[in-house]
This record gives sequence, structure tokens and C-alpha cells, in this order.
Amino acid sequence: PSGLPDGFAIDPIGGTLTGGSESGLDRDIELRVTDAGGAEASSLLRLAIDAGIEITTPANLPPASPGSSYSLTFEATGGTAPYAWRLHSGTLPLNPDGTPWLLAPDGQLSGLGSLLEGVHSFVIEVADSQGVAAEKEFRLAVRRLLTVVPSREKAGLAWSIREVEQAIGARIAGVSVLRADSPDPAAPGVLIYQGNGTN
Repeated sequence: PSGLPDGFAIDPIGGTLTGGSESGLDRDIELRVTDAGGAEASSLLRLAIDAGIEITTPANLPPASPGSSYSLTFEATGGTAPYAWRLHSGTLPLNPDGTPWLLAPDGQLSGLGSLLEGVHSFVIEVADSQGVAAEKEFRLAVRRLLTVVPSREKAGLAWSIREVEQAIGARIAGVSVLRADSPDPAAPGVLIYQGNGTN
């Protein structure tokens, strides 16, 4: 054969082509066969292999807040679009009425945070149009987070040191709250509160 990719081999007797590619490929190869009498024939064939599919959404999903709406769209790369998403194993969080959250075929996860705090683990599967599939385990916490209710003059705070430490996974000494005209976290703001919840 001419132009056979690295990692591929062909059985000179049976003509079986073996090999694989994790990154995918699409190229032409020339195959030549010779019979016992020395006669030859050749043909130009296309060898195409789809790249493997990978779920790129981080395993630790953004937390949900009890009673608040939640929406997230899973993402993947590789394979051949369109993708189809489904719950492979585990259980999705529950809405306050006890019904499970919805995972749409396009990968959108949506629901309302349960009134009971907890951490949910589940495995999501994605398959491309050629049937190539991948799985990934995710963790999603439902917990109360720091809540800021802004106004032009002041901000009302509902928080505790314990809840903020659980949310970020580290100990803290206090928080600072800035008021800004832009939702951009990098935008300059005016300090309106700084403390540990006792002041």
C-alpha cells in the first residue's frame, strides 16, 4: 500500500487492514494486489476515521440554590455532530415537587433547586451521529449561597461564614461586597460592606 498512515498495517496474504487513530484522519491510500502469476491491480481508496468524542464540561458543576431555577448546557468536542445527550446512571437533582430535573437531548439540564441541601452524583453520556459515545461523571451541589439584594443606596445580605466556606471549599475570614454599574466581575466598584457577618 502507498500512503498508509502510521499505526496501520495490512495483512499481505488476507488483505485485512488494521489500526486506529485517536485524533481521527481522512486521507487517500493506494492499495495494490499481485496474484500468483504476477498480474497486478491497484485502486485508490479513502480511509476516514472520526475523531473520538469527549465531554468538556467540568466534572464539578456550578451549585444550585434551593428553590431557584437552574440551567446548564453540557458541551463536547470531537465526533460528528449533532450530539445526543442522556442520563447514563445515577439520579438527577429533584425539583421541590419531587420530580427529577430535565436533561434534554441537546444537553440542556434544567430544574429548580430542591429545598433540601445535598450533593448529587450522576453519569452523563453523549453520542454523536455515528454512534460514537463518551461518558463522564458529574457532581452538583444544592446549597444556600451568599445572597445580595442590591439597591441604589445599600445592599441587604443573607449569608453565613459556614455557607460561604462550603461554597468555595476553603476557610475565609470575611467577605467584601462592592457595588458596580456593570455585571462584569472586573468592573470597578464602591465598597459597601466588609466583615465577617457580626458587624
